[in-house]
Amino acid sequence: MFLQELPPEILLKILHFLPLSDILTLSGVSCYLMQVCREKFVWRMLTRRDYGALTPHQKPKQIYRNFYHKLGKIVGVYTIWARRGDQEERRGEERRGEERRGEERRGEERRGEERRGEERRGEERRGEERERRGEERGGEEKRGEERRGEERRGEERRGEERRGEERRGEERRGEERRGEERRGEERRGEERRGEERRGEERRGEERRGEERRGEERRGEERRGEERRGEERRGEERRGEERRGEERRGEERRGEERRGEERGGEGEERGERGGEGRERGGEGRRGEERGGEGRERENCIILIDEDPTISINQF
Repeated sequence: MFLQELPPEILLKILHFLPLSDILTLSGVSCYLMQVCREKFVWRMLTRRDYGALTPHQKPKQIYRNFYHKLGKIVGVYTIWARRGDQEERRGEERRGEERRGEERRGEERRGEERRGEERRGEERRGEERERRGEERGGEEKRGEERRGEERRGEERRGEERRGEERRGEERRGEERRGEERRGEERRGEERRGEERRGEERRGEERRGEERRGEERRGEERRGEERRGEERRGEERRGEERRGEERRGEERRGEERRGEERGGEGEERGERGGEGRERGGEGRRGEERGGEGRERENCIILIDEDPTISINQF
């Protein structure tokens, strides 16, 4: 059962390594193995293995059968398989002989049938000739009428064919004209669609140009607004600086006037005494220090109001 379950390729590989006696034994195990062992490919493979190359007219089984018939008694391997092969050959010869005899009988029957058919056909031909000779005399007129009728029908057919050709020509020309008109319409439609596409593209380009120009104008306006704002802010800063300078000048002049007045008073007191002069000098120095403090306060106030002004400007 294990050998029967193997694939044919593996089984053929196993048979390649078995001697002939084992192959003959294996062929009697089952119908499947007998069928495999009887394959021509197996015997061709065994013959190449045992005897080398084969000539075109040699059969592998016949080589083994002849070999074992001649040397079977010497090597002790004359088997029932060889005798069975001889019996099969005899039965094949008898079968072929029966087939040959059957073919000969069927050939004789066919030839008899053909002879009888030929005789019948000869009788029929002779009867037809007699009838034909009788009909030829009275059928000449009928054949003349038929020929004239055929000629008339031929003329009518040719006329119909000519008219059909003319109709088909007219239809072809009409189809060609309609095809030309359709192609012209398609070309004009394509041109119209091309013009529409180009018009759309031009309008799109114009729209995009207008949008770009509008963006540029808006950008210019924004930049102009920014420049004007910067100028206004610069003007305001310069006005603030001028007003601050004027305030500081006014304050300095007021301080100088007050210092002058206090200096005059101090001198008057100094005239009244040396101590008064000293106190007047100290008063002037105090006034100067007060003026410097007020200038620093004004500078701080201006820096708080306008951070763009640096202390170094003062």
